[in-house]
Amino acid sequence: MRFRLSLVVAVLAGCSGVSPQDAGLDPVDASVGPVDAGVMQDAGIDAGPADAGSETDGGAEADAGLDAGPGDPCAVNNGGCDVLTLCTVVNEQATCGACPAGFSGDGASGCIDVDECATVPDAGCGGTTFCANTPGAFRCLERPTGIVLFDPQDTQGQGNLSGTPHLQPCPPGQVSVGYDLGSNNQSKITTASAVCAALTLSGSPTAGYTLTTPPSTGDRMCPANEVVTGMALAFNTDLQSLTVSCAPLSVQLDPNSGFTVVTGTPHSLPRYPTASSPAPNLAVACPPNTVGAGEVTNGGQWLFGFAMRCVRPAMKFDVPAISFGATTDAAFVGITAGSTPDSRDLCPAGQIVTGLELQSQWRSFAVECGTPVFDLPLRVAVTPADPLAYHGLLAPQFAHRCPWDAAVTHVELVTFNSSTLGIGLHCATFTGSIVPPVWSVSVDATAVAVPLPPFASPPKTTTCAAGEVAVGVQSSLTTQSNGYRTLSHLGLVCAAPQVP
Repeated sequence: MRFRLSLVVAVLAGCSGVSPQDAGLDPVDASVGPVDAGVMQDAGIDAGPADAGSETDGGAEADAGLDAGPGDPCAVNNGGCDVLTLCTVVNEQATCGACPAGFSGDGASGCIDVDECATVPDAGCGGTTFCANTPGAFRCLERPTGIVLFDPQDTQGQGNLSGTPHLQPCPPGQVSVGYDLGSNNQSKITTASAVCAALTLSGSPTAGYTLTTPPSTGDRMCPANEVVTGMALAFNTDLQSLTVSCAPLSVQLDPNSGFTVVTGTPHSLPRYPTASSPAPNLAVACPPNTVGAGEVTNGGQWLFGFAMRCVRPAMKFDVPAISFGATTDAAFVGITAGSTPDSRDLCPAGQIVTGLELQSQWRSFAVECGTPVFDLPLRVAVTPADPLAYHGLLAPQFAHRCPWDAAVTHVELVTFNSSTLGIGLHCATFTGSIVPPVWSVSVDATAVAVPLPPFASPPKTTTCAAGEVAVGVQSSLTTQSNGYRTLSHLGLVCAAPQVP
């Protein structure tokens, strides 16, 4: 602070004509005044007679620069101290503070992270956990025991999408590693069926993890331990050629966010049926860090539309299963108040409602369920299960679904007279926590997953209580004048998640 005050005084002296002695400056310093004036003239500034005589002013300006020094020594580059330490000014010199806990060294020479995982074997984590070093600390993370596949989703179809789409998913727990293909005189694609295989996890936290696939055969196969991530199509009223894209998989560990399975750079296999077949003009691809697990095709004798089923690989952990307490029935809402349900569909024990499969004009519906499991392990994801039996005369055609890590908590139903006009879906994610050895899980705030289109009539809602999610659905269908039975009433069956 003394340094900055002397700078202010010196500047005031130069600006107001105060003598160096009055300003508290060394009289000897004033002798540099004529030299400064010469420098100003050399710079192309005409000092003139008056300027030449104001040697005292020039000396004051020079004294301001000499007495002030280079500035706050901590202001630039933290005074040369490590960024993790505090720089303070002592006797006008930068002084570095001590390194924070978890680091060796000092502020002047630099702070070095202490690897607690190497210093103490596993840092006392033990059991099913391992030590993961972080800057200045460490975390105990669960050891993965395998791979699970989440978030099934279909890419946007390409080509002619008329007719009924045909979904051919891989068996549960498997992904696409190649394709069996067929063509009609090498001019039209007649079949496209994924070759599926399981992903196997091997390795350790210290050596790293790898994902492998067993040897398989087909017309177009990915290299060993790679998976299908996309398909290029040649389309002209029908599919004339297919080009499979493959990519390797790797496992990355961030001590703060856990394990992530990452897809590498994709590459193309030889075009089918032949290299001279029409070049692709359309393409489908799985989103980043998801892989193929089947396909959706349109066509009859030959194919004219194609999409891919994709899934997200993630680590599986040996952690407690999530179960649910006693159920409670939320409001039963629909066309008429006070109605009683015709059916009550409950997901199997330990599963939750993840969506509703529906048919146009709401002529049928089915409940989709899934199993919530710890994923990171403090994130909860949901593995899909087969839908429950559908109600109505026709099989469902589309679905309203929660995201891959969420469950239904709230359904909106808009009705008019004797008809259902629309259905909206709200979902909530989960948060897991552990205070060893006790695990717990909670339900986060709900969010809109499938919004309602705008209607004049207000929606009727069936909502789970805070901290609960849907584990079942009650429903009723009403017979219309045309003989069709349509969904008219819904009510959620809810329960709170818990860890035994």
